[in-house]
Amino acid sequence: MSNGKPLTDVDLIDCAFKHREKLKLPKEAGDTLKGLLDAIRVSDLFKKPDEFSLFIYNADTRIGSPGGLADLWKCALQGAIWVIKEHDLREAPARYNKNEASEITAPDIEELASYYRRQLNFERVLYGADQWYRDHFAHVLRVWLLGLYVIFEYNNENKLIAPPVTKTPEVNWQLYERVEFYAAFTIAALTHDLGYPIQKVAKLNEALSRILQTTGGMEWQPTQVTFSLARHEIAQQLLKFIAAKPQFIEFEDGDPIEEKDLEKNIRDRLLGYKRWKPMPN
Repeated sequence: MSNGKPLTDVDLIDCAFKHREKLKLPKEAGDTLKGLLDAIRVSDLFKKPDEFSLFIYNADTRIGSPGGLADLWKCALQGAIWVIKEHDLREAPARYNKNEASEITAPDIEELASYYRRQLNFERVLYGADQWYRDHFAHVLRVWLLGLYVIFEYNNENKLIAPPVTKTPEVNWQLYERVEFYAAFTIAALTHDLGYPIQKVAKLNEALSRILQTTGGMEWQPTQVTFSLARHEIAQQLLKFIAAKPQFIEFEDGDPIEEKDLEKNIRDRLLGYKRWKPMPN
């Protein structure tokens, strides 16, 4: 709800436009984001809040049109990755040590962005394959926009819960800057459905099978998708890693590290990075 009224996509776009500078994107990405959001806000659809929908806007601009949702997706994702790199000592040592020289290169995600655009065009096939199918590509932008709304409008950024590296919230927020949190959320929101078409291969086979059943004398092989052996092993190990409860051990003797010692080690490491206290921009 927004001021007692149902929350609309107009509210979400307005929120992103209003708070975009808090994401701390590099200037070029920030200017591009402003222009893309502004292009949506001046569209004829946007002037009718009850009719405007990201899904309708997406349908109107999905054929690779400049300023469409594909460009918005790429700009937000690329800017978020840049923010992560900016706060990584390996990428930007000068941020934490003024005697070091570093230049952050913009992440090249054109191949990934091209894949996203192809998905936008492929999505029409999924509507025909599954009667219960719903949009998944404007959807990821909506998830991102909803997150920004919750952070900046519904609550406020001071109520955010830091990633629980230690049991002390105050310490946890000293390990990260808030813009890193926003960037990590942006990446997660915008990429969480990229594999969805693969998941729908079975539905595509079912739909095609129903059509071909009425045609005699025709043989066909259902489409099958499998990981290579090497990638299957990587996927299995990743799932095990995500589900596991980590146990930290000493390098020298392999003994488990007590939690109080682990927290001290984290503090010492971050002091070495000069990240214990947030550095000025």
